[in-house]
Amino acid sequence: MIVVELAGASGVGKSTMSALVADRLQEILGQNSVAALPEKNVPRRRRRWTRLKRWAWVATNPRSLVAAWRTTQAHICTASYTGWIRSFSTIGLARKAMEQGVQVVLVDQGILRLPVLPEHVEMLPRQLLPDLVLHLVAEPEIMEKRRLERGKKKCARYQGERRLANVRKTLQRLGKGMTVEERRNLVAKYGEKFCEPAFSEEEIRQLVDDWPPQGPDSAKAEANGKLKTARCHPQVCQHLQLRGIHLEKLDTTWLDVQVTADLCSRTVLTAMKRMSS
Repeated sequence: MIVVELAGASGVGKSTMSALVADRLQEILGQNSVAALPEKNVPRRRRRWTRLKRWAWVATNPRSLVAAWRTTQAHICTASYTGWIRSFSTIGLARKAMEQGVQVVLVDQGILRLPVLPEHVEMLPRQLLPDLVLHLVAEPEIMEKRRLERGKKKCARYQGERRLANVRKTLQRLGKGMTVEERRNLVAKYGEKFCEPAFSEEEIRQLVDDWPPQGPDSAKAEANGKLKTARCHPQVCQHLQLRGIHLEKLDTTWLDVQVTADLCSRTVLTAMKRMSS
């Protein structure tokens, strides 16, 4: 039995891959032997993951409250107390599902959806960590296109100067080779989906005319510590492996989603065999 977390940056395809891999593993292991959290297209009465069950798990696992308090100490605080509790309860419900006979639980909103530091990995109880991490990666340009094209209803909404800063990053990645009209459409679509409020006609005009866009210096960002808390930072992955967690890095840039799903499924089955031997 194994808890598998799909991790990676926004737009890499975690939710899509979770559903596809679950379908493939169910064909091999049986319908009731594989679960994917969150559960989509599952009747509410049959769900293992509901708000009531989540908080019931928290109430019966006080160690998670202590762990969340420790991870939000001032010198290592990268996420809210509630954010940690949500991630802990996700892994906790996955472990509970295994107690009920499920062999594989796929999670795409676990610990690594947060900006985890190596210090966090060291202090967390092993039961709150996954057994296998499938670290999905892709070229930034590909992820940006996926984020704009996917039909996700709830997205992070940027406000203030972050609206302009983030769309300039997107233009840097995708705007090369585009016509003025294509850049205009990109900015307008980005504003409608990710910004509050969306860009005005004047802002769109200024962003399109300001070409090439001037974005933040990456070396300066790293010096300020911003890159330290990126999802799946190499140091974090290294510490996870030292805790006995197997990690596979899979590049989804040019692979067809079906091919990627087959590769992920084989990786999970191989890990299961290794753990049972």
